[in-house]
Amino acid sequence: MSTAVFISIVMLSVVASGFELIGTAKDIKSGKIIYIEKHQITNDAKGFNRLIQTDYTRPDGEIFASIKSDFSKSLFLPEVEYKDQRFQLTETQTYDKESQKVVLTKIEKNKETEKKEFAVKENFVTGQGFNNFIKTHCEALPGKAIEINFIVLARMDYYKFNILPQKIDSTTERSFALTAGNFIFRMFSHPIEVSYDARTCRLLTFKGLSNIMNDQDKSQEVLIHYSEGTP
Repeated sequence: MSTAVFISIVMLSVVASGFELIGTAKDIKSGKIIYIEKHQITNDAKGFNRLIQTDYTRPDGEIFASIKSDFSKSLFLPEVEYKDQRFQLTETQTYDKESQKVVLTKIEKNKETEKKEFAVKENFVTGQGFNNFIKTHCEALPGKAIEINFIVLARMDYYKFNILPQKIDSTTERSFALTAGNFIFRMFSHPIEVSYDARTCRLLTFKGLSNIMNDQDKSQEVLIHYSEGTP
């Protein structure tokens, strides 16, 4: 179950700013760098993501996948287009504010192979929208757990997760664990662990199941450290 793990509200008359966030993903067991995320992020004046263009590259710089998240309709449910050149795969998510519906589509080798539609529920979050959700609840989350319905585009479905604050001996970081709401899922999956800058709520680390499959189209667990600029 992937999480990769980070939303938008319509903001008018704000000054947008942009920056680059680099994530270096290492295999949890071997410590080997397996891919690098390069996020070009446009934020509004309040620091919420409005547009994210992400390229996934091999350590040698070759781009093998990309994802674009547009937050112009929703803070937590961006319009998404994911492309993976390795598998000739395109996955999209669209959001209709008027009907309050989300549509997920999967296209493989230029042929639509799956499509799913469902009504938006309370605390719906998807993909890179998770970071805006954390920023919105930054003050409340350290004191209590919050349940979310998380859309996993690769699975063409959504799942219940609990965001649990973690105790750390730091005044500069805040850390959280995402655990599956379903008992059966919890038995077969490790929690996803994320940490954020306590002042800016910028993502610092991610540990858990990646939203990016390996070259054999199998799931993989990674530890990602994020920094601004060159990795």
